[in-house]
Amino acid sequence: MREATGVRAASVDMLASQPVDGVLSYLPAGPVTEADVLRLYPWPDATVAGEVDGEELRKVAQTSWPKPWAVCGFDAADWSGAGIATLAVLEGDALEHVERALGRRVEWRRMGVRLRVAVGRALS
Repeated sequence: MREATGVRAASVDMLASQPVDGVLSYLPAGPVTEADVLRLYPWPDATVAGEVDGEELRKVAQTSWPKPWAVCGFDAADWSGAGIATLAVLEGDALEHVERALGRRVEWRRMGVRLRVAVGRALS
């Protein structure tokens, strides 16, 4: 998502249930369609981005996801912590998680990139 939106960092809530065999998701070999990715991530996937400073970026990355059945994935191109960083997240729970971790509201703007499309492109 970070690469697809062109931002410094991205955070994605990764909801899943743990099956007996340990496999959380599966994509077959070959081209990946949006329908394949939809089966893995059937939740709303509109991306938004907001400005945070370097220390806030670290705080978001280190804050545990509040739901025990899910985690928050985090990817950053630069961990130097200098200056302002643009952070992309999904609308909904991930956005709320960031604001809860920071203890403040973030001014979000829509990115026009949907997670399922970005993942499908990256895996094709």
